[in-house]
Amino acid sequence: MKRLSAVISIAAIFFLSCGNKKKVPKAILSQDKMEEVLWDMMRADQYINIFILPKDSSLNHKTEGQKLYTKIFDIHKITEETFRESFAYYKKHPVLLSAVMDSISQKSKDTVKTVTPVPIPDTIKKPLADTMKPAPPPVKTQQLIDSIRARKKLPIKKIE
Repeated sequence: MKRLSAVISIAAIFFLSCGNKKKVPKAILSQDKMEEVLWDMMRADQYINIFILPKDSSLNHKTEGQKLYTKIFDIHKITEETFRESFAYYKKHPVLLSAVMDSISQKSKDTVKTVTPVPIPDTIKKPLADTMKPAPPPVKTQQLIDSIRARKKLPIKKIE
């Protein structure tokens, strides 16, 4: 009898431990949904750092980020609280978080691969050194005054 109960308990533990590890509770965002939200949040951070802050340094990064995050939550029809709970859950389950982050990393690599640089035509015909004129020699004060008087047809006098 003891032997049978030991076998049953071992079998139960085995079957329970082999359950679907990718399954998350209903209150938590699925891996696919979490991936989409995190991807959009990362892109929002890049947008702020590349386009917003360099143009207006008086803006606060956290404030601007919060505005975009709110829009992202609205787009995905979730609340900030749901996201925070889900993110906390994924941090406690690093295997699941690793899978989400790996797929985001792959998506990032795929995005970079699709962008091809466009060649820029060379619009400069001559080297820059050939087009530059040498600086004129410095003008002495007396010469400058004499040239002004000559233009205005005033008598030229020496400055003492």
